[in-house]
This record gives sequence, C-alpha cells and structure tokens, in this order.
Amino acid sequence: MLLAPAMWIPGFIGFAALELVVPIWAERARPTTWHPHHIAERYGLLTLIVLGESVLAATVAIQSVLGSGEALSALASLGVGGLLIVYSMWWVYFDRPVHDLLTSLQKAIVWGSDRKDVQPIVSRSLRFVWAESSLLCWRTPLNPAS
Repeated sequence: MLLAPAMWIPGFIGFAALELVVPIWAERARPTTWHPHHIAERYGLLTLIVLGESVLAATVAIQSVLGSGEALSALASLGVGGLLIVYSMWWVYFDRPVHDLLTSLQKAIVWGSDRKDVQPIVSRSLRFVWAESSLLCWRTPLNPAS
C-alpha cells in the first residue's frame, strides 16, 4: 500500500530479492553462530503450527456444514480426505531428520529459503475442505447444485 498500484509487482520483486540477499550480505563480515538442530526445529515447529491451523479451519468448515443439516455421509469422506492430506504432509515433512543436511551456513540459508514456500503450500492444501463444505451448505432443495 506504500507504493502506487503500478509499482506493486516491481516492488514485490525488489522486496523478494532483498529477502533472499540480506541474510547472505549480513553474514559476510562476521558469520553468526548457529546450530543445525535449532534451525530444523524452528522450521518444524512453524510447519506444525500451520498444519494445526489448517486442521482447525477445516474443522470449523465441517462444523458449519453439520449445522446446516447436510448428510453425514458426504462429510465423512471430506473429513477423512482432509485428515489423510494433513497426515501425509506431516509424514513427508518430518520423515527424515533435516539437521543432517544443514552442514554449512550456505546450505542452511538455501534450505531456509526453500522452507518459506512450504508454509503457504501447507496452508492452502486444506482449502478444498473449506470449498467443498461451502458447496455442501448450498446444496439444498431450494438451491440445487448446478
């Protein structure tokens, strides 16, 4: 909002480049001390928080459909599918200990930059539960699905 609408895309590209370059620039003069277990744990905890919020959002969406009187059979497959997605994402993310891969600061910076893409993917993964539950709310005799 600080930039004119015509400058939003160039501004975003510039700030995204700064987001990637500033940690490398800051570590040039004197590298900070870091521990691979700590870095992996922090990103893992953030992923768990995002997974938990996704489960909470899906639960609220399903509760709203239950309140509308929709058939339980339609919700059962939706709930099981959403839980399977969350469990599989949890398993894939935490299957291998990551701290073994973080052997240098350069690898840690690259790995941390890649992790910034994981949280939006995780949070968007259960949007289908919300979308499908919204569709179920609207499938009534007065408003049939088209």
